[in-house]
Amino acid sequence: MRILIGLLSFLSVSISAYGQADCVTRFTYTWTTDSLTANKFDVGLPTTPFLVGYANKDDERSFYFVDLNSKTATMRSHLSSDFCMDRESIIERVFRGDKSFYLLKLRTTTNEKRTKLDVSEIKIPLDAIVFSVDSVKRTINIQLPKINTH
Repeated sequence: MRILIGLLSFLSVSISAYGQADCVTRFTYTWTTDSLTANKFDVGLPTTPFLVGYANKDDERSFYFVDLNSKTATMRSHLSSDFCMDRESIIERVFRGDKSFYLLKLRTTTNEKRTKLDVSEIKIPLDAIVFSVDSVKRTINIQLPKINTH
């Protein structure tokens, strides 16, 4: 009986630890910018819960904000069966999907103490975005076009 309980415990831990290990995908956004202003801008990049439809555009977890001048951001998808397929299929079903544009957010401070934020939305046509797969790093690369701050 002890052996059976031990075996069941081991299997349960193994399944929970390794069951969906391939169902998380890393992806990297890259972009260029014309930021020639004294203001500090952050770009809000869509997260996978937003892209899949689990979160709406006003949900806090829908966008990941990074400094616009960093020009790159690597993220991980949420753990989901949406990512339990090859990367080309993930690009087609999740990142492209039935979207006609990508929604980004541009955030900047509006006062000197940096306590007030102004957030605007940018819609980028899907055909202006280049998707590719890095098979060595096992990541999806998303090349956005130039992000204008004005």
